[in-house]
Amino acid sequence: MTSLEAQTPCAGGSGEPAGHPLLSSDILVHIGLIKAGSTWLQKHLFGRDDTGFWSPSDIAMPPKARVKAHTLALYRDDRSRLLPDEDFDPAGLREQLEPFLVPSGRCAVFSNERLGGHPLSNGIDRGQICIRIKQVFPNARILIVIREQRSMILSNYMQHLKYGGGYTLRTYIDGKPDTKCPALTFHHFKYDRLIRKYQSVFGPENVLALPFEMISAKPQDFIARICQISNITAPEDLPFHVKSNERTTYFSYVVLRRIVPLIRSSRGNAFSPAILGRKLGKVAHLRMVKGISKVVPRSLDKRVRERLQQQVEEITKDTYITSNRETEKLIGMDLGPFGYLV
Repeated sequence: MTSLEAQTPCAGGSGEPAGHPLLSSDILVHIGLIKAGSTWLQKHLFGRDDTGFWSPSDIAMPPKARVKAHTLALYRDDRSRLLPDEDFDPAGLREQLEPFLVPSGRCAVFSNERLGGHPLSNGIDRGQICIRIKQVFPNARILIVIREQRSMILSNYMQHLKYGGGYTLRTYIDGKPDTKCPALTFHHFKYDRLIRKYQSVFGPENVLALPFEMISAKPQDFIARICQISNITAPEDLPFHVKSNERTTYFSYVVLRRIVPLIRSSRGNAFSPAILGRKLGKVAHLRMVKGISKVVPRSLDKRVRERLQQQVEEITKDTYITSNRETEKLIGMDLGPFGYLV
């Protein structure tokens, strides 16, 4: 199991007055999804000291790292490799968390978008992680943030290119057959499957699934729902206008797609034996992206983005309509107004 000795502070790690034992208090576990507002939530809601949420990690840590710290042992080992079930030690993780006390009136939160599964592995371990969360936090409330599939796929594809991946959009979405390694398929973005799994394990009343699009369309309602299931008062004046991730330069990443795997070794290309390796290759890749972006007009960048969006629509077609209708039933919310195909 991952060692947390370097991360785990003494009881009451954020310097708050003593309160209730962590493992018997209200706990919110946010499992993502990836590319669905996780960074914003971690920085501006879960990781702040004035919002009603609390994390059992050193207050000196950056907010994002603080709320993620104790989630790492749920899916990876000491060398950042995927953790098989036989190596997972829920009792050991609970023992490390047992000394912490949650300040009165606050809700302990654990947040990591990786818990909801990663597209590069087709979310192959997300069911295992659900059970592991239950073993460590049996009474937890679960937050899942979904995102309209076409937008989600394009955002994840661009992340794949940023990592140094070289797949075409079509190959990325519907991976080649391989019974030895997981490949992304359309099913990964059928959200009803993940939501139904968590509802069956934790109970429907303890699972909150919200569309990412609410952050811009109904921000106060979005936060109020999260705080309601966490039994705390919703904070005001959150920076909804702040974007946590920089603007994507579509043209630069797309035009470099074919050559980047040759110069950069990364998880996006299965750590291929590239010329410049991992660190130097990453630096070279980012410098090329910035250099191209400086001379490419935004109009061209916009055309590339629109072409990619069209390709996603042509590839996925009506794949997610049935799943979205099931998701609406599970979460009790109409998704059509947020742009989902229903």
